[in-house]
Amino acid sequence: MKPTPQLDQLAEACWNGACNTSGILISLGKAAAEAEPFTLKTHPALPIILGQVASLVGGNAAMRFDFCGPDTAAVREWEAYKAQRALEPAA
Repeated sequence: MKPTPQLDQLAEACWNGACNTSGILISLGKAAAEAEPFTLKTHPALPIILGQVASLVGGNAAMRFDFCGPDTAAVREWEAYKAQRALEPAA
C-alpha cells in the first residue's frame, strides 16, 4: 500500500476526537485522492474516519450504519497499521 499521509493524518485527527463534520468530509475528499485506485475501501484509516462521522451525525445516520464509531476490529487494524508505518523508513 502506498503511503497516504493526508489520509493517515485525518484518521489520527478523528481518532483524537475531531468534531467538525464538514471539515472531516472535505478533508476526506482531498485525502482520498492520494490512495491507490480501488484501495480506499480497504484502507485501515477509513473505518476510523467514517466511524467518527457517524458518531458526530448521530441519530438516524448512526442507526443506519448500525454503529456509532469504529468497531473493535477496525481499531485493532488501525493501531497495527500505525505501528507498521512507524517502523518504515521516512521517504
